[in-house]
Amino acid sequence: MLINFSNHPTSTWSKRQMETAIAQFDEVVDFPFPQIDPESSTEQIKILAQQLFDELIDSYDKENITIHLMGELSIVYQLVNLFKKADIPCVVSTTKREVEELPDGSINSLFRFVKFRAYY
Repeated sequence: MLINFSNHPTSTWSKRQMETAIAQFDEVVDFPFPQIDPESSTEQIKILAQQLFDELIDSYDKENITIHLMGELSIVYQLVNLFKKADIPCVVSTTKREVEELPDGSINSLFRFVKFRAYY
């Protein structure tokens, strides 16, 4: 099972990303990523990461999960370390960025899913 622990619920995923996830992991469920206060201290981030880790571990059989983890970098770092210590694999989705420069000088970026890549 793939647990989508990110700010992007599976309802917003492309057909290709969902098909790839199902092919690789059989089942996909969402686990919402929290809003992270930019004023949080490192210690607060560590505490929150532990709470989220504990909640996830209490909700799923850790022997049968892979975590799709994307979000605010300081908490992602803490979470990857916690999952690694628990022998729970984590992946990130990779994308190809397509940039279009508009006549007014603004930029429109489109991210196309490519694959899932392991953190470790």
